[in-house]
Amino acid sequence: MDEATTRLTVDKQVPGYWRVTLNHPPINTVDDLMYDEVFDLVQAIEAEPGLKVVTFESADPDYFLAHYGVGESQSRFGAPRWRDGAIQLAHSNVLSVAVIRGRARGGGSEFALGCDVRFASRERAIFGQPEVGFGLIPGGGATELMAGTRRFSTGIAARGRIYVANDNKVYAFKVPGQTVTSITLTNPGLLPEGVPQFSFTNVPGAKFDVFSTTNISDSFASWTWLCEVAEPSPGQFQFTDPQATNYPQRFYSVRSP
Repeated sequence: MDEATTRLTVDKQVPGYWRVTLNHPPINTVDDLMYDEVFDLVQAIEAEPGLKVVTFESADPDYFLAHYGVGESQSRFGAPRWRDGAIQLAHSNVLSVAVIRGRARGGGSEFALGCDVRFASRERAIFGQPEVGFGLIPGGGATELMAGTRRFSTGIAARGRIYVANDNKVYAFKVPGQTVTSITLTNPGLLPEGVPQFSFTNVPGAKFDVFSTTNISDSFASWTWLCEVAEPSPGQFQFTDPQATNYPQRFYSVRSP
């Protein structure tokens, strides 16, 4: 695939894993150039023997992918080869994962349906097929793809790991990545308002997630993901929980993807 793409960026830093970011401001509309780049990306995926997982996410927190943009065709194929690329991706040995925040409508919804797995933000994800309102049949495969999808998974997407929240349980899909050192907390304590805070040092740029529970005997599947730990300065990490005062007790677990 030509690296000079205009709608997609591909992070290949982790062996066996590509992280694809969709970026077509202002609302991430799907146009012929994006379809062409997706087609080229699928060819590159198939040509990479060591690739295991590809995730797709949006640079815009309000739009995963909007509808297909109305305008004159600009595809180098004449008619965009979206269906060819989607079918090839669906039959690929590489796992494709859609990480969905914001709106996924029309072609964007169909793109998400075309992936093997869909994880959506419970707070921000909105799906829709506007064709139905016009009395039209979705032309990008939505009806066929949705027939084979039991339900949309709702959850929370976090860097390095994707957490799916359902029935108060958390299921984790882990992407191989960073190497970190053991965590030793420094200066754990309470702020004047009774808010807990702790710090630790580790590898600069590493990612850590905080989980909590009110019952330490609960299995980890029942713990709640709170946030990614802030890194105020390189290698210096700090966590503060202003919501802790709402609970009689709260336990924490810090984990790295």
